[in-house]
Amino acid sequence: MIGRMPCDEIAADALGIVALPADAPERLRAEAHARTCAACARALAEARQMLAMLDAAAPPPPSPAALARAA
Repeated sequence: MIGRMPCDEIAADALGIVALPADAPERLRAEAHARTCAACARALAEARQMLAMLDAAAPPPPSPAALARAA
């Protein structure tokens, strides 16, 4: 999207936006907008928390079938 990102787009895509590289144009626009919009700042902050929780979560152990195939 060129120009200003509307609030509904930021709210809908917050997790994807914060997962983008720090220099991605979409992320830069969303973060710039969030500096003047409390709702978007909150949406991005919540998305950052969710991403941190996902990053911290341990992957599930392999299934018995996967272990049997590997053996």
